[in-house]
Amino acid sequence: MPFGGAFLKQRKQVSVPPMPRPNVDGRILLLGDSHLAIHPWHEYSSLPFSNRSVAGSRIRHINIERIEGSPALVVICTSTNDLQSEKPLSIGEIKVSLKSLFDKVKNKWRDSTIIYISAPYPNVELYEKYIRPASPKINRPMPEQIDAIRYYVSSLGIITLQAKSANIDGIHLDPESVAVIVDEITKIFTDKMPDYNSLKK
Repeated sequence: MPFGGAFLKQRKQVSVPPMPRPNVDGRILLLGDSHLAIHPWHEYSSLPFSNRSVAGSRIRHINIERIEGSPALVVICTSTNDLQSEKPLSIGEIKVSLKSLFDKVKNKWRDSTIIYISAPYPNVELYEKYIRPASPKINRPMPEQIDAIRYYVSSLGIITLQAKSANIDGIHLDPESVAVIVDEITKIFTDKMPDYNSLKK
């Protein structure tokens, strides 16, 4: 029998209940762009990571309204795409956007600790080899821009970690950087959640 309109009308309507959204209670919530999105964080550590990062996102794209639960840590890495855009934001505009994001996070999760990961300085040779040909009009972030953002975030009293190297394609965190950052996050998490390992058993 052909699957035409008459056939489809005869089919019973099937009601599929919505899938429950994963809860982030007591977990390490990752928010940001491809710096975080491309890495399998659970392979670096047994810590409870929940990665809600989206490649290509900018600061204004980060939406926490639909995230349920209360994370122990909120790890944020963003602003690279705001700098890289063909119409980049100024450092002043980025500061305003970041402050707004941090305020939203603090208001929603008052007991959570915020950690900001500052992007690595681009590896110029790799960037021009792998990134530039695909997107010739984008702007390579400058070290002084990355520093200005990091200093600003730190001045807000937010824990700031610096990614050291971008040896994948010249822009993204590489595995060595992620391993070091995971070590730092582990220290912060275990200080905040000292009973975590016993709770797993």
